[in-house]
Amino acid sequence: DIPDTFMYNHVIGAIVTSGTPDRAQRADEFLVWMEEQFQNGADNVQPNEWSYTSVICAYLDNPNDSYGLDRATQLLAEGFGKEGFKFNVRTAARVVLALAKANHSNAAADWLHRILNAAEEGYFGDEQPTPSLLGGVVASLFRASEGNRQALYQADGLVSRFCELEQKGMLKEGMDRNVGRLLMLMWVRSSDPSTLDRINKMLQYMRKKADEGQTNIIPDMDVFGMVVKRFAKSNPDQAD
Repeated sequence: DIPDTFMYNHVIGAIVTSGTPDRAQRADEFLVWMEEQFQNGADNVQPNEWSYTSVICAYLDNPNDSYGLDRATQLLAEGFGKEGFKFNVRTAARVVLALAKANHSNAAADWLHRILNAAEEGYFGDEQPTPSLLGGVVASLFRASEGNRQALYQADGLVSRFCELEQKGMLKEGMDRNVGRLLMLMWVRSSDPSTLDRINKMLQYMRKKADEGQTNIIPDMDVFGMVVKRFAKSNPDQAD
């Protein structure tokens, strides 16, 4: 039989699971070779989502490798740009969470926006971005938000977008209480003039979703206490 994409994907899989220290680089080199063969007219060896995902995950298995994270992100971008490619949301989420954990908060936020747009267009089929993915990116932005309003606005925009898609029925869940707590804390410690209005709206949204049966968004006493303390500073009557 003539070797084809299916067979070569198994070669990549064997390299990735070989346990050698350079397995990600070797799998990547094989992927690049497949791309070159395809560009030279070998239609039967065109790399597909499986090919790319295997190499991406191999790089992400070494969390301390900054080059590997950069290359995994580059491969994800290449795959997203290919006509007919359909990455699953888990692969995209792994890259985003790795970026967030490495404190590349801007890149993580940009990618999450891209994932949410793709989800809205039906790119992932029945798969959906989860609140834990949102939480990982918001946590990264939280770490970057001290004295940085841009990080606050990025986080707020992502949470609003997530909740918008949930309200449209395109996501099963919007934010959860952990995301809500982090975002409120970002607002509370900022000097933004719209803080009181924003945290009040967030608290009311969380209470509304809890009343509708979303159990993972029920505000705890810490959230209520944080909001009341912030209102007590500027608007004691409304705090009461």
